Formats: sequence, structure tokens, C-alpha cells
Amino acid sequence: VAVGASGAGGGGGGGGASLAGFVATAVGSDGGSGSGSSAHLGGFSGRGPATGVLEYPQIRTVYLHSYSGTSVAIVSLDYCCLDHDFITKVRQKLKKQEIESIISCTHNHAGICTIHSKDNILGIVNEEYLELVCRSIFESIECAKENIQEVEHITSHRATLVGNFIMNRTFVDEKGFMHKRLQNHTPTTVFKDFDREIIAIRISTKNEDFVIVNFSCHVNVLDRSNTLVGRDFVGPMLEVLENNLGDKKTQAIFLNGAAGDVRPAVWESSLETAAAFGGMLGIQIALAVKKNNGEILERSISFQELDAPIAFTDGSKLAVPVSCLRIGNQQLITVPGELYSSLSLRIKEAAGEIKPVIVGYANGTLGYLPDKKCVEKNHPEDVAIRSRTVQQYFDGPLPLSDLGERIAETAISLLK
Repeated sequence: VAVGASGAGGGGGGGGASLAGFVATAVGSDGGSGSGSSAHLGGFSGRGPATGVLEYPQIRTVYLHSYSGTSVAIVSLDYCCLDHDFITKVRQKLKKQEIESIISCTHNHAGICTIHSKDNILGIVNEEYLELVCRSIFESIECAKENIQEVEHITSHRATLVGNFIMNRTFVDEKGFMHKRLQNHTPTTVFKDFDREIIAIRISTKNEDFVIVNFSCHVNVLDRSNTLVGRDFVGPMLEVLENNLGDKKTQAIFLNGAAGDVRPAVWESSLETAAAFGGMLGIQIALAVKKNNGEILERSISFQELDAPIAFTDGSKLAVPVSCLRIGNQQLITVPGELYSSLSLRIKEAAGEIKPVIVGYANGTLGYLPDKKCVEKNHPEDVAIRSRTVQQYFDGPLPLSDLGERIAETAISLLK
């Protein structure tokens, strides 16, 4: 197997420079008021245009090529979500180039809006910018292909998140109160009822390390009061990780997990909090990779995909892809939306000894993917109610309430 990686964004070349240029122009290169801006933020409804730039969005790619003929591009983008039809078209174009793909978003709520919604409730998508994003994805993949190197070894590292700074955001107490903020009286269960696992896949060549990082958490330390384009905690996290893994040059990408009901347990929305939060995560991941040699994976890759059958209230149906990338005996399973932790844990339990990496917000967008119990609970103050109504943001009929269950069943089928 050979590997190459690239990052496009900020001051980078090609599409990256175009992305940065668009954002700078749209919000004012001096970080001004953004009046008349066509760069709307995504991740919270009704925020309007961005008013300045903290960090430019990035597109990071790890490209894997097997000499048996399989090629897979793993792309991570600093956006909340990408439009379902957009991802489908990108993947179809890559398929024609004989490249399989995982197109995923970090679910960054400080990113530019790139998803179409009914009445633009999630923000206005600028089609010119979306074309630049498309071009940047392909340029990032091409750049990674040009930097291809022979893989010497691959290891998988696992750890459990330490500390109560990530919480279950759907917790409801006996009075029906949802704990949107960390409270002194918040029960400890709010910190336990989710997938706390960190998984890092380290792909090593003679001169470089490429690290794929996975865990579950909403990327929204910066709340809806923020109107600046940024990367939230992802930027600081990857920077700390890359600077603390050793002497080799390191490039890392973040693949978010089943974060539908998991959020940062922070009490302040600020740049300092986002940087500190990301730094703590970066150190934990670096320690997980450095403290032991990890499980050695075979230098082989394969790719498989199944369609999950989604039914709608009007009787119509949609086939949505769920993908499985195998790196040695380590599986990466994609889910097209915001899977809930209970379903993630169910998939991992079905896998047996080697737990898969669950890649959320990948290869499609279906909104929240709750389990049956959460849908039935349906507390009026619980995020679970949004799991059923968030689909109203999109044009067309609502999916049936077993949406998350169908995705989980398809993922488990891929593991067999």
C-alpha cells in the first residue's frame, strides 16, 4: 500500500487559495461588518452572514493506493455538512476515475454554509463557493496522489477519553430539563452514556506519519453567538497532535464519529475555550499513539458499499450508501448524518474484538439518526424531538422514524 496526503485551505495553493479568497472577499478582507456578504455560516439556523475570519476552512485528504488496484480518497472538510446531492456527484466523478471515496465533514459549526435547506433556514448556500469547494476536493486528492509514498507499517491505537469535558447533550432529568450547559447538579450519567473511545490509525512511511483521528463530539465550542468563520477546536487539536508525535513530519485528519447526541461540556463560547478544548484533545490523542506500539495492521485495503433503504411518509424510498473501508483488519464505517451514540455502540458490539471506526457526516446528509428509544422518548425539551423535525429543514417528505435503525442495520451487515 502507498499513501499520500494534502491539505487545501488558508494560504494553500490552487483551490485552497480560491476558497480563502472567496471568504476574505465575502466578509471583507479587513474582517469588517460583512454587510451584504454571501458567506453565510452553517451549523445553527438563522445566524446570517459571517462578519469576519478567524481561520480559513481546510480540506485535508489521505489517499491510499493498493498495488492490487484499489484506490481510496479519505477527505475531511471543515464544514457542518455538505449537500447530499453535491456529495453524490463528487463521488460519482471519482468513481469514474476508479477512486473510491469517503467524503466527510468535521461538523464544524463555524464553517461556511454548504447545505441547501427549505427556505434557507440553515443559511444561504453560495453556488460559486460550492463550485470552489468541489474543485478544491479534486485538487486536494490530486495533490495527495502526487505525494504518494510507500507505506512501511500501519498501527491502530485506542484510548478512552479522560475527564468530563464531553457530555451527552440529550440528557433529560426527571423534570424534563435538558442540560444544554454544564451545571453543578448535572448527574454523572450525562458524561457516561456515549461512546468515549478515541481511535487513531497511524500510517508510517520512511519520512512521514499520516494519522487518521476519530472520536465523537459536536464541533461547537463556539455557539450560535459566534459570527466569525473558523475551525472551532479542530484546528488547535490537529496542530497540537502534529507537534507532539515525534521527530517525523506528521499530517493528521479528523473524522468525526457518532456525534448526534454528544457535545463539548463547556460553559463559555470563546476563542480561548476552543483552543484549550482542542489542545486537551490533541494531547490525549498524542499520548494514545505514543504510549504503546498499537495493533499492527496488514498493509492492505479493500472497499465495500451497501445501500440503506430509507422509507418516507409519502411512500417513497431512497437508497443511501453506507461504506466500509478496511485497512488490514481495521474497518471504517461511514454513516450519512448525525448517528446517536447508542447506535454507534451497537455497531461496535456487533463487530466483535476489533471495533470499527464510525465515520459520521460522511458520503451523504440525512440529518439526525437517533435510535428507536430516543425517538419514542420524545421529550419536548430534548434534542430527540429535533431528530424528527430537523428533516423539515429539507424539501420533500419526512423519513420514517426508523431512519437511524436502518442505517445501523446496514452498517452491521457490512461487518459480516
